[in-house]
Amino acid sequence: MNKKSLKYQEIVVYLLPLVIIYITGSYLIRSSIHETLVTTANRYIQISDDIFSDVENENKTALLDPTNCVLHEQNLRYEHDIEEMQVFLNQDIVCSSRGDRVDMKAMYVSSEELSSTLFITPAPYSDTGAGISVINKDKAGNGYYAVSSIERNYMRSTVGYWLNERLKRAVIFIDGASAPLGQKKSGSNPQYIAISDLYGYEMLLEASDTFVSERKTFYFLLSIPITLVIYLTLYYMRYLFSRERSMYTEVKLALKMREFFLHYQPHIDASSGSVFGLEALIRWQHPVRGVIYPDVFIPLMEEYGLINEMTDYVLETAYHDLVEKDLTAGLHLGINVPPGYFSDKKNISLLKKYKQKFDNIGIRLGLEITERQFLDDLARESISHLRTAGIDILIDDFGTGQTSLSVLEQTNIDYLKIDKCFVDSIGHESVNAPILNAIINLAKELNVGLIAEGVETEVQAQYLLAQEVTLHQGYLYAKPMPIEEMCSSEGKLKELSTINPLRA
Repeated sequence: MNKKSLKYQEIVVYLLPLVIIYITGSYLIRSSIHETLVTTANRYIQISDDIFSDVENENKTALLDPTNCVLHEQNLRYEHDIEEMQVFLNQDIVCSSRGDRVDMKAMYVSSEELSSTLFITPAPYSDTGAGISVINKDKAGNGYYAVSSIERNYMRSTVGYWLNERLKRAVIFIDGASAPLGQKKSGSNPQYIAISDLYGYEMLLEASDTFVSERKTFYFLLSIPITLVIYLTLYYMRYLFSRERSMYTEVKLALKMREFFLHYQPHIDASSGSVFGLEALIRWQHPVRGVIYPDVFIPLMEEYGLINEMTDYVLETAYHDLVEKDLTAGLHLGINVPPGYFSDKKNISLLKKYKQKFDNIGIRLGLEITERQFLDDLARESISHLRTAGIDILIDDFGTGQTSLSVLEQTNIDYLKIDKCFVDSIGHESVNAPILNAIINLAKELNVGLIAEGVETEVQAQYLLAQEVTLHQGYLYAKPMPIEEMCSSEGKLKELSTINPLRA
């Protein structure tokens, strides 16, 4: 993948949240407005239905005595919801709540033409506007029907849409006609149409420009901290990803450039003072940060799947370091190997190959198995095969990892290495002190050798000797060092007194 393509992908990654936020914000704006319109329309429908029901009841009351015009006029004189009621016999006005006024206009409506109780007509006493009327037939079948036009101002004030700044318009549609007149169902702003279950009319509400602007402003302001959080998260994730990718590239390149090197720390037979063996300990000569120790980069190797490649590197480097040295025949060399390394047959073949190569220079190869991973059946089978081939098997840092007693019973090993934390308990009241003795007794029961790690004081050395633990490793004897420092100019391994004069 070229740099141009990567740059394009990076731009897409940074623009994508903006697109998503824009789409989400637009959706939330519309959803919020829609929800408000739905709630408002349903409330308006309920109020309107109540008004229409009240007017319908007045119509039905008037039809009980349709020709009693004086009674109708008296009953409706103080009713605010009805502008005028007219009682018809066929298409002739029988009575009107307005009395015998000269300017009275008849509502010439044939009952057979109506599909509902409600209908819309031009306002009877106005040159503009439309009115909603309620019509009811005489149930007795005498041909009477009552028509009441609803007072528009009462309707508007009771429903409340006059005072609602969130609405651009509120329209009622009945049988294709609208109130106000000439309205269409399409609009420039979001709108919602509710239908009355009781009377079947439609009520359209359209959001006002002010309300739409308020919603946009609200969600825009809300999107600012959300956008900030998203981009901070992206930045942090990019930083972590870049850092991990950079570390992976660094360790991968370090293997290729052979920036890793080995130090060696001797295993001392404390009963005689002679050097029993060496442990190869890897270090990283970082070009910028200097020497880096394995507790920093080994977890990275395991995480990035490079630990097996690292093990191959250690085997090769150790052989290269020791091949020209004049070492004591039978000297033991410990190489740290993770349990997962034994799952690949290719690795087993490579170990046997190096076993032969080390044999040729008088060194006995030992594999120190770390306890960070569990020894499965395949690993135990491979370990038994390697022991048969003459390779020593050691359990490193015993007592701190995942090696169980059942594994020790089922797997033949040569040495247990006592972890430093247990050696440190010598001479102190510590919960680890009984464990140290238990490990020593366990090794004796299993007839397994012991190597004590981290021996730093004479008290520790004498206690271990008293417990018949003779193989020691630690700063009391020598620190890890390059093989050249450990050997003389002739390539021979120096005496302990030369390596560490304090032990002379």
